Amino acid sequence: MCRMLVALGNVNILPLIEGLKHMAKNGSKVTSHMVKNLTDEELKKVFETKQPYHDDGWGIAYQDNNQFQIKKSLKPVFEDNTEEFNKIKNNFVLLHARFKTVGEKKLENTQPYQHNEFVFCHNGTIKKEIIYNKDKFKLKGNTDSEQLFYSILSKELPIKEAIKKTFDEIELKPNSNIILSNKEKTYIYSSYRTIPDYIQMYVGKGENLLVISSEILPQLNITWKKLPFEKVIEINNNTLEIIQH
Repeated sequence: MCRMLVALGNVNILPLIEGLKHMAKNGSKVTSHMVKNLTDEELKKVFETKQPYHDDGWGIAYQDNNQFQIKKSLKPVFEDNTEEFNKIKNNFVLLHARFKTVGEKKLENTQPYQHNEFVFCHNGTIKKEIIYNKDKFKLKGNTDSEQLFYSILSKELPIKEAIKKTFDEIELKPNSNIILSNKEKTYIYSSYRTIPDYIQMYVGKGENLLVISSEILPQLNITWKKLPFEKVIEINNNTLEIIQH
């Protein structure tokens, strides 16, 4: 399952990318005990046979002139040249390192995704049908993550309600996390069925800095705590205020 993070406030991109590299190569792995707890045999086979690196590409979203900019690569983030991002000054950064379970290795399947005002990242695997408006949204790749993004946006509801409804619609509760942002708000949702330790998300708080990450990042000298499962976390991107729904 992929590793990802979003940072808001006084953001220094360099330690965040270094944190993503650490997670992608040296961070938490799916253990044999976790694999035994997976109920999907096809997914078990993926974790049993694939090397334990998040090396199927990576991507970054940040703001430039009040617009989202997205860059993606098929190289492992820990092998890629990321120097071009080190000097970017920003108040929003979204990062994702892919461990593919659904869809082949190609840029169209690499996250973050964007549609109009929203950018989106997901980790986990959803094998059950995901319902979305196929007339309004056309898949660019073939991942469950892109379908999940469109399922949320298909609903004519406030985003926090659309997120809950989307996950309620999935037949078998998935091991999944999402990060969904526009310029004003960021939404986090975590769902687990069998591997809570691996799927756990963390929130780190520093001076005018808020980071939500798949793992605690030792590169940042901030205070961390676990995020709750099955709650929509709504963050004001400007004030960094957190509301739990």
